[in-house]
Amino acid sequence: MSDDFVTALGPAFTAHRMRRLSDAFVESCGAWLAQQGVIAPPRSVSTLRLLAAESPLSVTEVAARIRLSHPFIVRTLGELEKLGLVEVSRDDKDRRRRLVALTGKGAAEVRLLERTAEPLEAAYVSLFADAGVDLTAALDALEAAHSRRSLADRLPSPSNRG
Repeated sequence: MSDDFVTALGPAFTAHRMRRLSDAFVESCGAWLAQQGVIAPPRSVSTLRLLAAESPLSVTEVAARIRLSHPFIVRTLGELEKLGLVEVSRDDKDRRRRLVALTGKGAAEVRLLERTAEPLEAAYVSLFADAGVDLTAALDALEAAHSRRSLADRLPSPSNRG
């Protein structure tokens, strides 16, 4: 029997294990990024890179492009705004819509982040090789399979409960 309670529960707890591993990756990367002078939270890096490529964007557009929840993106953008990396303004054409753009400080942060991309990628590739798994390919395959037929669609309907 495993000393890890959640692992012993089996495949039904895959999401728990993935979140736990993701948190460990973020913690490790966050410490390393801070040593490189990065001030942005590690979970915000993709958002900053998106804004550098396609700014300005609405909050909803950021959430859709990053494919994370709107509430998560709102929190992330709030953190980035407090750090002075992004600015949020109202759209002149639609006052309900909030547009997000990098500040000069945010653009400098993205340039720093771009310099960290290669060593981060090499570290992940090394980790995947050590584990004997091409995790990038596996994630691509899982996301594609889930897009075709979600986990929810694979569960029995309430009327089929035994």
